[in-house]
Amino acid sequence: MTDHTLDDLREARAVLSMLGCGHHAALHELLIQRGPVGALAWLTATNRSARDRSMYLDGMTADKLHTRATALRQATRHAGARVLIPEDQQWPQQLDDLINVDFTQAPAAALCLWARGRSDAQLQQMVAVTGSRAATSYGITVTTRLAGELADAGWTVAASGGYGIDAAALRGALAVNGQTVALLPCGIDRLYPDGNHSLLQRIAATGLLLSAYPPGTSPSRELLAGTARLLAAMTSGTLVVEAGSRSGSLISLREAAVHDRPAMVVPGPVTSAMSAGIHRALRQQAGIRVVRNSTDVLADLAAASGDQPPTVNESDTAVTETGRP
Repeated sequence: MTDHTLDDLREARAVLSMLGCGHHAALHELLIQRGPVGALAWLTATNRSARDRSMYLDGMTADKLHTRATALRQATRHAGARVLIPEDQQWPQQLDDLINVDFTQAPAAALCLWARGRSDAQLQQMVAVTGSRAATSYGITVTTRLAGELADAGWTVAASGGYGIDAAALRGALAVNGQTVALLPCGIDRLYPDGNHSLLQRIAATGLLLSAYPPGTSPSRELLAGTARLLAAMTSGTLVVEAGSRSGSLISLREAAVHDRPAMVVPGPVTSAMSAGIHRALRQQAGIRVVRNSTDVLADLAAASGDQPPTVNESDTAVTETGRP
């Protein structure tokens, strides 16, 4: 088997990511057979017929692929980003479990990740904190407190960077100088949503912005759903604080449960539409855990990893509907 340098692998993975290979069964098989470098070489070989390529490139010629690859390198540099691959020490190893199981599924679609921010950001002990964009004051209060305490306990808080609960989680961790990761549903060269521009800029300076999509990619409903799945895939557990009946954060909750990661929720008032999705998941979805405070979250994370749960502090009390202990 030919040995390839990290640069070879990084280039091949980045270029192949433009083809959406995580959602393409034929490309999946090609990658299994040849690996990223071999797959790219096979696709761009001069003696490969147009018919051979058609099932992989959707009409794109080898010359056009080369042109787009050059533009991709330039766009990555212009965004001040770098490309992470599984061979890198910083790569979130939680993703490897899912890649090895089923690479065609959305969580495993990340052939690489575009990163902007600290090269020493800790991605091996991350917890996802997510929820409704239309969060209530109760949800914001609970999220801010939980995220700050989890960050204080040494966990990197990961969220989508969207409005509401996700933004509150990131701000809560930042308030205690904790580590943060914002996963974007678009290219790393765009800070989405626009209203959280200053928050995302701060995370780029003190934490890490990540994207599974090439620079220039615009956000879409499909990518928002894919990002929700990826958020659960790349973290050790998922905590949802508020979620309406159609909230995208329920995708993260289901993904975590499917792959035996802690899937945790904070219950809300039974009269609150913003907690309707959480309460339905508790009734219908196996494996969901109710948590009251950070002690509960840390205990579930420790149990999942086989570690000793933290000692319960008697001062740790549940957060009430008003947001006060």
